[in-house]
Amino acid sequence: MPRRWPAVATALCIAALAQPGWADELRVCADPNNLPFSDVRQNGFENKLAELVAQQLGRTVAYTWWAQRRGFVRSTLKAQACDVIMGVPVGYDLVETTHPYYRSTYVFVSRQDRGLDISSLNDERLRHLSVRIFYFSSVIYLIGFFFAFLVSRII
Repeated sequence: MPRRWPAVATALCIAALAQPGWADELRVCADPNNLPFSDVRQNGFENKLAELVAQQLGRTVAYTWWAQRRGFVRSTLKAQACDVIMGVPVGYDLVETTHPYYRSTYVFVSRQDRGLDISSLNDERLRHLSVRIFYFSSVIYLIGFFFAFLVSRII
């Protein structure tokens, strides 16, 4: 368990106790359609983590559902609609974060008969392939930056 965990749990208890009616709930802001992270049926792993935290605090989870798009933090956490967002990137400066609890990578997936073995965003073949990306994933920003860099070098 991270050393900062007790401080985070205490801060959540104090914030919840300061508001009448919130003492029994851990108010979580989450995306209703963002598996494997979260969904309205609470099948995501961040839903399961929220349940574990709530159990440790002796509370129940109460969700505020909001699509994780531009303005998510402003419309939820900063609007005091919730106490916590379960998963944000390391170094995300809009909120205070705990230590990371997992790391992730990105992969290139293609049909086997294409014979592609792409292992880097620097691969020349990417200039001529159609690439599909999950909307609003952080890789969009990385690829957008990468192609902006390429265009600036060509011009």
